[in-house]
Amino acid sequence: MLFRFAWTAVHLDAAQDAWISDLEVRHFAGSAVYVSASARRITVQECRSLEPVSEDGGYRRMTFHTAGQQTLFLRCRSEKGRHDFTTGHLAAGPNVFLQCSAETSSSFSGSVGSWASGTLFDNVRLEGAALRLDNLEIWNQGVGWAAANSLAWQTSASVIICRSPPGATNWAAGVRSEEHTSELQSH
Repeated sequence: MLFRFAWTAVHLDAAQDAWISDLEVRHFAGSAVYVSASARRITVQECRSLEPVSEDGGYRRMTFHTAGQQTLFLRCRSEKGRHDFTTGHLAAGPNVFLQCSAETSSSFSGSVGSWASGTLFDNVRLEGAALRLDNLEIWNQGVGWAAANSLAWQTSASVIICRSPPGATNWAAGVRSEEHTSELQSH
């Protein structure tokens, strides 16, 4: 299936037990697949996002994004995205990005909303981009702690930032990066 010139190719809202497979999206502005907070038990596999056309800013190019829970992104690929593999505000999890890859990203993957919990990045490859399980502080109108109880496992990125908020833990194990920051925050 091929979509052209879409803001969001697939937007799942109030869906459960859904499956998306073998989707190729070209010339999008927003997301290839966007799973809203009211969706759960969603599988997105073997999907590709290529040749985005939007400016590089705002809520554009959040390529594979979930604000829902129990979402699996399996072997998805992104080229020239901005935030390629992301979770949103209060995404309850567990959510998994498994064997996904991104090339020539312009920004980081990870949570882009406050306090997403239970996200696993397993064998994810981010060429030229960062993975952040972190306190985003005032970024994006004051996100603050973006990730809690999340794990980067056997993942590679140009930079991996893994810090833990008070009362929760984020982990990074078997990761590869040019720079790796891991510290436990306690207040």
